[in-house]
Amino acid sequence: MDCLQQGKEEARKMRAKNQDRNTARILTATLLLLALAVCAYADFPVPTGPDYMTNTSTQSPLPTGGYDLTTGGGTITWLNINATTQNPRWKAYVGNISGQLALQDASKNTVYNWNISSMEGEIYSTRKTTLVDWDSISCANLAQIQAEETALNMTSSSEDSIISTFSKKSHAQFYAGLTLIEADSCNSTNLYVNSQESSDFAELLLHDGSYIVYTALIEDAITGFDGNQYDFQMILPDSGLEGSQTPETYYFYVELI
Repeated sequence: MDCLQQGKEEARKMRAKNQDRNTARILTATLLLLALAVCAYADFPVPTGPDYMTNTSTQSPLPTGGYDLTTGGGTITWLNINATTQNPRWKAYVGNISGQLALQDASKNTVYNWNISSMEGEIYSTRKTTLVDWDSISCANLAQIQAEETALNMTSSSEDSIISTFSKKSHAQFYAGLTLIEADSCNSTNLYVNSQESSDFAELLLHDGSYIVYTALIEDAITGFDGNQYDFQMILPDSGLEGSQTPETYYFYVELI
């Protein structure tokens, strides 16, 4: 039974109980208006999976040769060494977004659409295999973040744990579906621009009651980590288990405004 049918049924019951014709009419109109309001709310758009995604490239640095050093026998050599090792417990996604606003039916038949020239919105990613519960979305709390770390074999005290990485609370205000996420309310981080720390490309942690939802705020073609222009940059944790050969699968959602 749909929303309008439920409203009509409730109105019929109220009419049967109340013999006052004017009162019954008022109740009928009120219940139908409430039913229409509930139906309209239920149809409000929420973040959805993209129509399609293309993977243009996946890269990691090539190994470099060893540093050669020759010293004489019978000597002691003091060394100061600096090295960078690729982190297997995290992975990054960067790219650009195109899209439109549209009026569509349940089969995605379009009655009208509007092309978007300036990108705004959010891109979401989660390990949850079923649909995100957007009605329950909120900032992830410490217990929820720690549960995600446990699931990914991470330790909170590690420098590259989720809580250590998302250690700020610095991001703009936005709506996730119908839910207002106030500025600077969630654990967040900022990805780099030109390989340096930046105030752009904010990413934060949401939770839908069962899973963490990693949320990157969309930019509009600004300079990213390698000097190229991107609409989004985001990082996602992978299994922290030593020697793990099974990468984590993430499910992506997009909300354009």
